[in-house]
This record gives sequence, structure tokens and C-alpha cells, in this order.
Amino acid sequence: MNKKKLFTEVTLIFVALIISACGPSQADIEKAIDQTETARPTATHTPTNTPLPTNTATPTKTPTVIPSSTSTRGPTSTPNPNLIAKDFIYYFKDNFQFYAKRLNPPKDVELTRFEFVYSEAGKLVLMLETKSGLLVLKEDTPFTYSVAMLASELEEDQKLPKEISEIRFIFRDNDNYVYKELVIEWETFMDYVQNDITFDQLLAAFRKP
Repeated sequence: MNKKKLFTEVTLIFVALIISACGPSQADIEKAIDQTETARPTATHTPTNTPLPTNTATPTKTPTVIPSSTSTRGPTSTPNPNLIAKDFIYYFKDNFQFYAKRLNPPKDVELTRFEFVYSEAGKLVLMLETKSGLLVLKEDTPFTYSVAMLASELEEDQKLPKEISEIRFIFRDNDNYVYKELVIEWETFMDYVQNDITFDQLLAAFRKP
């Protein structure tokens, strides 16, 4: 992973969002994440041996048979979206904190949550949650930095779950109070990543939950 190269690119995007309020171009962001480091612990499930019932000498005892037609099949299991996107999640978390400390000036923004969840309506939502000081929140740094980082990461060919509905950004202060919460459709954010809309158009698409 060439962190120095990606650091330069994220800095350029961040400055562009602050100063010119326009989205990064394809030429500003190269394929910069070398996903050669993986942390994939494999869980081993040991089957439980069920002892066979002991035969008894009770004569002519007829066992009770439960008709198979009465059994109910459980709901179809849904693939875990966080397992599908585990590399994307891992590298985003790592890069988010890495560059926050190295930008000039450093960004007092801590990533506290980054994962996929299903809403009550069954929609797949990407949750991005940060914590920072009140002054930084008033300057909108957590929002701008989060958008810049997520956009740069999504420029890469990421392995992601299907049918992502929206992205929810939650920004908390150091007392864990929600200062701001915004939602944007996944397709709209990807339009920005692909330079199909401007940063101003992206801002206009954000809404309160």
C-alpha cells in the first residue's frame, strides 16, 4: 500500500472540496490502494458429536414418528454485507485515521463507526460515524473530510454488497452528542465519485433522516 501517494491524493481532494467546491477528477485520483495486506481470521466450527441412543431390551415398543410435512423451513439467510466488503471496510478505517493525523493541519476527527446495516424497512445502509471537538464540527471539517475520504476510496475497484440504498453520516461531539446527521442516496454519491455531478449538486442532494 503506497500511503504516501494516497496521502497526496486525499490532500488534493480535501483542498478542492474546501476551496473550489468541486469534485475530484479521475486524473486526480489514481489506483493507489494496494490491497496486499489482509486480516482474514478463519473461524473453525467443530461439529458436535451426538451420541447414538442406547438400545434397550424393551420388546415391541413402537417409536413415535413425526410427519416431515409439519416441519417449517427457516427464513433464507442473507449474506453478511460486512463480510463481503471486509477489505473495503478495513482499508477505509485504516486510511481515515492515518490521513487525519498527517494532513496539514491535522484533522481532529475520529472514525467511530463504519459498517453496513439493514434499516427497519430492509434497506442496506452504509453507516459512517465520527466524533470530534465542537469547534471542528462548526467548521464542518468532519463532513468535508469524510466525503473526501469516502469518494477517494470508492474510486478503487471495491468488492461491495449489492443493492446498497444509501449512506448515513453521523457527526458527534466529544460528549457523544449528535451534532449533525445527513443521508444521501448511494447512486447519487456514486455519480459524484464518477464526476457525473459537481460537489454543489452533491451537497444539494443531502437530506436529514
